[in-house]
Amino acid sequence: MTGNEASEPPSQISALVARGLSSLKTLLDGLDGNPTQGSAAASHLARLKLWAGNLGAHRSSGTRSLEYRLRDASSVRSHIISLLQDLCTTVDEGDIAGLLSEARVY
Repeated sequence: MTGNEASEPPSQISALVARGLSSLKTLLDGLDGNPTQGSAAASHLARLKLWAGNLGAHRSSGTRSLEYRLRDASSVRSHIISLLQDLCTTVDEGDIAGLLSEARVY
């Protein structure tokens, strides 16, 4: 362990993943009356869970966390953080149409 690790901020990636999962669950609960959009939101939730689990994005620390794996790849880390922020913003705004169009882009 180096002296820098004590001053590092908490994992942004795991915090954004937790926020995204929570927001998608809230959105999904609010879409009970709309099966088409509810199905899309459920699909996005499942895909985010699978992605986070496979890459360790939900882990806030440790050698298995995505944050740790990207410690030397700051541009990739920044891009992932930007994408997760966009996801959270879109879901928090309740923009299911935007969520569907963004899913097709990536």
